[in-house]
Amino acid sequence: MADLPAKYIGLVELKPILESTNPRAVLDAFQPYMKKEGAAIALLQGIKSAAEVYLRSVGANDIDYSKAPEEFYFVYSPRFANEAFFNTVAGSATIHSEIMLRFKPARDAALIAYFAATAKMISRDVIKMEKLKEDMQKHVAAGYPLPAVATDV
Repeated sequence: MADLPAKYIGLVELKPILESTNPRAVLDAFQPYMKKEGAAIALLQGIKSAAEVYLRSVGANDIDYSKAPEEFYFVYSPRFANEAFFNTVAGSATIHSEIMLRFKPARDAALIAYFAATAKMISRDVIKMEKLKEDMQKHVAAGYPLPAVATDV
């Protein structure tokens, strides 16, 4: 478990995902990236689920369970991280949640790049183009650049 943050933080796949205009290169880089991203999300989702059981059992009524796992852990972990079970994963989970929150704009851009590359390589019919365009507009409105592959979608 201790080496998970090191594997996650080495997100070398983000560079071609965000900078390439070649849809095939984006899709090829996205596969190993998603393995890391998926594992980190699964870890924090599992902790979030266990924390929800714990927090409800102790009567914590002021918890927003709709938060994404990384944000949920970051915000609420001080209320459970020192408890049994949680204390065994606290170090890794803390690092993951912080990294994931800091990388959020790049993580969002990676999804935009994936869907834009898929639309270009496979078909626009398999992608909800209106949702992709909406996500792109939100990303730009937040002050972040679009991934290169999505600039002409």
